[in-house]
Amino acid sequence: MKVKTSIKVVEKNKKRLAQFESLKKFKDDGLTQKEVSESLGISIRTVKRYWNKQ
Repeated sequence: MKVKTSIKVVEKNKKRLAQFESLKKFKDDGLTQKEVSESLGISIRTVKRYWNKQ
């Protein structure tokens, strides 16, 4: 049971990392937070959270 849970956590973290990397590229390219949110299909709140981590 723990292995399945660990795999799910790893997959979730991979997805988050991919979103963060995409967000960084879009931000560097000059997109707005709203444009990034729409492009990635994530909430504006998530974009703002990642945006401020840089």
